[in-house]
Amino acid sequence: MIPAFGKNLVAWRHAWLLGWLLVVTLPVNAHTSDPFAEEKQAQLQLVIEHLRQGNTNEALAQIGNAIVKFPEHGPFYTLRAQVLLKLGKPHDALAAVEQAIALAPEYALSYWVRGLIRQHQHNPAAAISDFDQVLKREDHNQILITQAIGSRGMALTDLGRHTEALEDLNRALEVRADAFAERQFRAVAYLTLGRLDEAESDIATLLAREPNNGLLYRLQGELWLRRQDSKRARAAFDRALALNPKDAHAYRLRAEAHKALGQAVKYRTDRAKACGLGDTVSCDK
Repeated sequence: MIPAFGKNLVAWRHAWLLGWLLVVTLPVNAHTSDPFAEEKQAQLQLVIEHLRQGNTNEALAQIGNAIVKFPEHGPFYTLRAQVLLKLGKPHDALAAVEQAIALAPEYALSYWVRGLIRQHQHNPAAAISDFDQVLKREDHNQILITQAIGSRGMALTDLGRHTEALEDLNRALEVRADAFAERQFRAVAYLTLGRLDEAESDIATLLAREPNNGLLYRLQGELWLRRQDSKRARAAFDRALALNPKDAHAYRLRAEAHKALGQAVKYRTDRAKACGLGDTVSCDK
């Protein structure tokens, strides 16, 4: 069985890249009747400029200045949450986005950000609830709608609800055919459902874009295992482990290829390596 990707952030980093572009192109949601609307937008532009220059800490400081001036403006807290998440501080990010939701409960982007954080914290069920909230509240911004649908599909994959996941992932890919994370999770869903030709097509497309992605070679190896081509499976797992030598699941899968090829010693060796790296399934005697 293919493991859920909630603990593997490779694909979610691709999702995050689109989300990062998304937040800096959305308005700060100041009402046109707000006498401070222009100043709020100016504050956002200062943050964007820091981000474009790669000055993430300066951007965070600028957001702090904006919040001091406009402490009741929820979208600034959502922006802070995104920057904190980018800095690898999910707990602080969650606190910030919770403030945003309390101040501006109709601001749909906040729920998408909270959903991402919850997915990072290995809580896909809660993440799905947040992505649902985005779709409930947003009916204009097609970028955000598409991202929420794709994110929900990835979380559904993590929960093992692969048929439902495919519905969302297909919808997202119809809008953005180049969406890497969504295609990667769709490959997982196809593999799990035994739709091997479709899985192979997605994996090939992804490898053409990222030929040094160890996770993709692991998926390719599992595809060959399911097709009972143990030699090709072993070669794919060899490549996966060369790129990511701490991938416990790849060791366990390669062990199965060794077993099918009658290589008992290599089978036991890979099982032991997988166990040592925390794959408890491989620790049975």
